[in-house]
Amino acid sequence: MPEPILATTLDDLGTTPVRVTLRRPDGREIAVLVKPLSEEELWQLRRTITWPKPPIKDFQKVNGRVTEVLDYDSPDYVRGVQEADRLLAHRVLLAALQIAIPGETEDEQITALKQGMGGWAWRALLTVSNRLNAVTEQEMDNILHSFRSVDSALAQSDDAPGLDAERLAAAAAN
Repeated sequence: MPEPILATTLDDLGTTPVRVTLRRPDGREIAVLVKPLSEEELWQLRRTITWPKPPIKDFQKVNGRVTEVLDYDSPDYVRGVQEADRLLAHRVLLAALQIAIPGETEDEQITALKQGMGGWAWRALLTVSNRLNAVTEQEMDNILHSFRSVDSALAQSDDAPGLDAERLAAAAAN
């Protein structure tokens, strides 16, 4: 694996498309450009989704006030959340994929994604999109464990010797 680069501008952390290689069911490989979305793009896409509200299951009195008990296990609510999640996934993938997708409107393009893409490609690209656009708990844990002092930032591991002036100069030059 190549050495990490030292980010010096926001461009280093930006939305430059990445080339992703997928293996088709017939064994052939296919390369696809997928663009990581900016935080603003993801926020705007999330805002387009109408998330369902859970139904009221019951009422209870708490500290003299009547409060609603919501039914988060309601089959209709669970199905609504799944449909909202699916629509968000389609919209994110539509924005991230750097290929021609037929259709004049977003709805037509999402229909084209649903009908024109094999399930293997959908699962693979959804995994890629999630990796580029969402941080999992494991990834956050890895990020937190990667924190080191500036003196050891170029060390090979957390217990390796600290600063190597030649490597620091080379990293700064890149």
